Amino acid sequence: MKLLFLIGVIVIFATGYLLGSFIPLSSFQGSAQMNALKAQVEGDTPLYVQILSDAGTPVANLEVDFGIRNADGGHELAMYNFTNQSGVATFFVKDGDYLIFFNTNGFPSNLAYMGALTSVTVTNATLNEKTITLKNI
Repeated sequence: MKLLFLIGVIVIFATGYLLGSFIPLSSFQGSAQMNALKAQVEGDTPLYVQILSDAGTPVANLEVDFGIRNADGGHELAMYNFTNQSGVATFFVKDGDYLIFFNTNGFPSNLAYMGALTSVTVTNATLNEKTITLKNI
């Protein structure tokens, strides 16, 4: 009976270890934080972010990150979207000052973003468009 109990404990710990290796706990914490920020910024005003190469061609299927500046001067991800075939990612947000940036995972190896963050101000009274040009390398 004790042997069965011991085997059960080992199986539970081994399973936890394996799952923790593939799905770290921090990913769940980050998702909760992102959902809270998304709720703060999500609204009815559209923002169209167009991503072009320096040759003027649209960059399709690129993750565009959207967030806010935090208290220590860094930035936090609130939501993300992918560009369509025209290189446009659309966000629906509240009026305010925001940041646009990129995730290095899946970023095209033939392109470079020459800035760390792009600032954008969204107001309901205007057409909110931002074009970012990536350098061909």
